[in-house]
Amino acid sequence: MAGETKAEREIRRLRAHIDALEAERDRLKQRDWNYQAIFDRVTGTLEADRPRLPAGPGRFEGISFVVVHYDIPRQIERTLHSLSPAYQGVEAGDIEVVLVDNGSPAPLPEDLQARFPQVSRILTVTGHPSPVEALNRGIAAARFDMLGLMIDGAHILSPGVVGNARALWHLFDNPVISVPQYMLGRESQGLTRQTDAFAAEEAALAELGWPEDGYRLFDHAVFPGEDYHRTYTEAIETNCLITTRAVLDRCGAFDPRYDEPGGGFANLEIFSRLIHDPLNSYVVLPGEGSFHQDHRGTTTQRAPEDRSRLVAEYRKRHAEVTGSEAILNARSPILYGKTRRLTQRIPTISRDYGRASHRLQRELADIYVARVRSGRTQDAPPRLTTGKISQEDIARPRLAPLGLLPEAARRHGVDKDVLSYLNCLKQVHATTRPRLYFEIGVNTGTSLALARCPAVGVDPEFTIDSALRAPTRLFRQTSDDFFADTARCDKVLGQGVDLAFIDGMHLSDFVLRDFVETEKWMRPGGVILFDDVLPEQMEMLDRDRRFNAWTGDVYKIVPVLRRYRPDLQVTVFETFIGPYRKGLAVVSGADPENRVLEDRADEIAAAMARGDFDVADIAGLDAMMRPAPIGQLVAAAEGRPGNDLGAALAAPVADTRTGPNVPADPILSVVVVAYNMARELPRTLQSLSPAHQEGIAAGDYEIIVVDNGSSAPADVAACLAAAPNMRLITLPPGRVSPCHAVNVGLAAARGTYLAACIDGARMASPGLLAGALAAIDGDTRTVAGSFGLHLGPKPQQDSVAEGYDTATEDAMLAQSGWEEDGYRLFDVSVMGKSSAGGWDALPAESNAIFLHRDFWQVLNGFDEGFASPGGGFSNLDLWKRACEFPGARVRMLKGEGTFHQIHGGTTTRPDHQLRKVFQQEYAVLRGERFKRPEVEAEFLPRRDMAAE
Repeated sequence: MAGETKAEREIRRLRAHIDALEAERDRLKQRDWNYQAIFDRVTGTLEADRPRLPAGPGRFEGISFVVVHYDIPRQIERTLHSLSPAYQGVEAGDIEVVLVDNGSPAPLPEDLQARFPQVSRILTVTGHPSPVEALNRGIAAARFDMLGLMIDGAHILSPGVVGNARALWHLFDNPVISVPQYMLGRESQGLTRQTDAFAAEEAALAELGWPEDGYRLFDHAVFPGEDYHRTYTEAIETNCLITTRAVLDRCGAFDPRYDEPGGGFANLEIFSRLIHDPLNSYVVLPGEGSFHQDHRGTTTQRAPEDRSRLVAEYRKRHAEVTGSEAILNARSPILYGKTRRLTQRIPTISRDYGRASHRLQRELADIYVARVRSGRTQDAPPRLTTGKISQEDIARPRLAPLGLLPEAARRHGVDKDVLSYLNCLKQVHATTRPRLYFEIGVNTGTSLALARCPAVGVDPEFTIDSALRAPTRLFRQTSDDFFADTARCDKVLGQGVDLAFIDGMHLSDFVLRDFVETEKWMRPGGVILFDDVLPEQMEMLDRDRRFNAWTGDVYKIVPVLRRYRPDLQVTVFETFIGPYRKGLAVVSGADPENRVLEDRADEIAAAMARGDFDVADIAGLDAMMRPAPIGQLVAAAEGRPGNDLGAALAAPVADTRTGPNVPADPILSVVVVAYNMARELPRTLQSLSPAHQEGIAAGDYEIIVVDNGSSAPADVAACLAAAPNMRLITLPPGRVSPCHAVNVGLAAARGTYLAACIDGARMASPGLLAGALAAIDGDTRTVAGSFGLHLGPKPQQDSVAEGYDTATEDAMLAQSGWEEDGYRLFDVSVMGKSSAGGWDALPAESNAIFLHRDFWQVLNGFDEGFASPGGGFSNLDLWKRACEFPGARVRMLKGEGTFHQIHGGTTTRPDHQLRKVFQQEYAVLRGERFKRPEVEAEFLPRRDMAAE
């Protein structure tokens, strides 16, 4: 331009050049994105991307590493050490190394195989400057069908490569496994000017503690220059390519036309060819690596301009071989194995600077916005620090936790760790055994790492630093954007999701949308989980986040589903994240065809706007959620009705104790209620103990004693000694009726079958428990009952009037020999009045009622409306409702029974007025006077009597 100075013209020329470079950069980025999108659509439904279940192509015999060596005598020893079975943590016979020397000027040491016995063969190839011939000869000589191909023998491996490869052998028919590659050092090896790179690396490795800790290599590594995108998911080659002989037989091994020194682009070409074959499964091990030692090789020893000319020659040769200059990786990999935080810190200048700059700006903006919302506008400006400080602690005030966890653990009778939300998620995974797991809100991958099946995660800003132990596909976008692409959803989720976890945006409208869209891709009957439904403080459930601990109004999804989707089973559990109670909802029975929530979306939105689901305080929230005992988590995940028996609204618990031999997964739970039974309860427990019960193993049942607020309780040590498979729950005083106590025990029970003994003063005959299980015989609607007897010469309502007392009873029991033979109790007892009809008549009640846990739920346990002392007619009521339930099968155990010890209880007193009160209470609750059940029943002889 006229009037421009020479400097101005130069500046204009440089600006134009920069603009052209930026345009070319943008064009290439768009091209790569287009390739990726096209290939994703083409390969989205590939069977090769779906793991085989149950197993892959046969038993894993071992892996043969084919390693090319050329004039790297010191580096090869480090490589071989990293390929040793001890370093890789596998058996000695699992690894074979075929070492191929490609014409080195000096021979390998004679004692090399003695020092590295995994080296089975050393081959020598001469006259071929390219390593391609060496590799192909090594492949032919390898013993195993799984092959690890290392074109450059100067690469050290991390310690988990072989273990992960072995696992993938069983998951995929045609695996092509890439171990991400890095360069040892603080900068690219092509930029170093060290005269003795080996000595420098030796010092660095010694400081890191290698080889004792192989993963410390990540602390002394950078991405290689050929990794265009600086990320292992889009790498264009690997120097440890693991596959199978079958794959190479079908796709071909290294192309011998790459005959340049170093092999040119031979390694890039075979990598691209194998990963893009639709029959192959492309897997990346993100937590592992191969680390290039500086040995002044074909490219690293050259000046940058010489290296550029050499790469141009390689590219030209590549075009002659393949017909294209493009070096492309357009296939999305399956990530497998542990993703280590160390790999996230591998430095690159441009990418890391950009990310750091963007992160700092975003965090600063979040800090100022949060301060304005919380009224902290006068705080000092944020300062940059090299220390690790939580953004939440900087930006938002810390909400002091209420310290509910210890009390909650006592109430549920479990260790505190059991109430961790991660532990609960793990238990749900183990119960449901999903074939496909879906998660919204991945964050760092902590919960995603629990998956042991193919998994899909969606999060716009995930940063994975947890071990992903299953093939996982991640989508960096909002859930709304993810679901908007229905074609891709069909490819990714179309097989049907068995288990989903929704933990995205903590706002009720977002959560509802996530549920609606997720359910469309569920298998019928699948399980969907929600976090953050039971916050401990009102400050946590604000829609605008003000504190570090935040749940938003996610909780509203629970009443919405209970109102509009009664077909679903929605169960809430008290779970904790750190010190905060946040809660977990388990929704079972998903129906992908149901559109009720969509059809009534406007109605639901109006209800939310009116405040239909708002709560005034945490007590109101607890009442709305009705949290279930944590012991019911498995039942909820299985879609079985959980206990909601009044105990679900957790009552205060003064104390819990557990015996040394309580089984974790019992078949039967026996609930015994006690009140001021210091004398009677130990004998009852002794009669129920494994030492006295016949035909049932100690690990098959648990005894749950619920003390109903005794003023003079039984000695705990004596009770635990009598029944080491006992759990004790102590309730505070205040309830004269035992109904709530029974329900607490039923809610805490873990067995498939539950027995309720409302009176803890009743001893049991030796075959009672085994006989009841045999009578039920796996049926969910069988009522197994026992006859009730009274110790002494007459029913105790009568014998007490004639002088029968505790001293008399103690002496009688001591002489009876019942501890040696429990059936001798029949010799010192008579039928109680409820069983006065004898062995062939259905009694008015049973004091040991055995039902399947689902039956207990249907009956809703004991009716806590019976508030009279001793429960009034509550036991008769429960027995009558069970026996008369439609479809119920009633079976009585002849020759077995429970034996009432005298203890001044309510019903054994000769007090007719009290009985009238009980009748009146029953009439008020049931609308009629009590009548014993009139149904047909089976009377089963005692097993030993039947045998005779």
